[in-house]
Amino acid sequence: MSTTTYQLVKNPLGMFSVAPMPSKATLDQFYKEKYYQAEMSSYQSEYSLDELTYFLSEVESSIAICQSLSPLPEQPRLLDVGCGEGFFAAQCHKQGWHVHLCDYSQYGLQHHNPQLMAFFEQGDVLQTLEGLIAQQRKFELINLKNVLEHVIDPQALMTALTQLLAVNGAIRIEVPNDYSAFQSLLQQHNKTDNTWFCPPEHLHYFNKDSLKAFVANCGLRLAFMTGDFPIEMYLANDFSNYAQDRSRGKQAHLSRVMINNYVFTQGVDKHVEYLRCMAEVGLSRNLTVYVTQ
Repeated sequence: MSTTTYQLVKNPLGMFSVAPMPSKATLDQFYKEKYYQAEMSSYQSEYSLDELTYFLSEVESSIAICQSLSPLPEQPRLLDVGCGEGFFAAQCHKQGWHVHLCDYSQYGLQHHNPQLMAFFEQGDVLQTLEGLIAQQRKFELINLKNVLEHVIDPQALMTALTQLLAVNGAIRIEVPNDYSAFQSLLQQHNKTDNTWFCPPEHLHYFNKDSLKAFVANCGLRLAFMTGDFPIEMYLANDFSNYAQDRSRGKQAHLSRVMINNYVFTQGVDKHVEYLRCMAEVGLSRNLTVYVTQ
C-alpha cells in the first residue's frame, strides 16, 4: 500500500483535489486490494426492508425529476456507471428500462442483484465508455453515483459521458458534500475533524458551489439539484456525535432511513422537494445534480 503523503489543493473552480495525484497504476493496485479484501471477507452484508425502501425512494425520486425535465420514452435507456450493488439499475429494470451497468468490480452486483449480470461490464470505466461511444450507444439517463470523486480526471469522464447522452437526456451526478459551510461550522465548534479527507480513495472534493462551477466548466446545464438526509446534524449533539464515538453511527444511519422513508410515504413530489431543500440549505451529506447539454 502506498505511503504517499497527500496535500489538499484548491483549484480556481473552488474544488479541492489531492496533490500529488496518484498514477493510474497506483489506483489500480489500491482498488484491487480493496475489492480483494471485500470478496475474501466472511461477512456478507444484507439490507433490511426499510433500507431497501430507502434505495427505492432514491430511484423513484430520480425518475420523477428526469420525467419533469423531459418526457421519457416508453422504454428509456439507463447507463449506470460505477453501479456498485446495482439497486438503482434494478429498480429501473423492473419498470421496463433498458439498462447497461459498469464497474471496476462485479462483487456487489453479483451478491445483491445477480439478475443484472447479463447487462454488466467489468473493468476500467473510461475504457468501457470508449467502447460504448464506438458503438454509438445513447442513454436517456446516465447515473454517476459516488464516482466523480474517485477518478483522476473528472472532466475527461464528463466529456466521455456527454457523447453517450441521448437528445434531451440527463446525467445524474452524486458526490459527497465535502468542505461545506456546515462542516466548517462543526469544525469550529470542535465537533469533528476533516474525516472526509481520504486519499487515494477520494481524489476530489465538492460542495454546492464548486459542483455548480464544475458542471458549468464542462459546458453542461444544471437542471436540478438535490441533497439527502442531513446526517451530520448528529455531530452537533455530543450525545449523538458518531465522529467522536463510532458506535453511534449505526443508530444515526437507522434514523436517516426511518425519517427519509416517512417523507417518501408523503408522496414522491414531496420527497423531491425535501431533497431539494436539503441541498439548498447546504445540510445534506451528499449532493446530486441533474445536468443536460
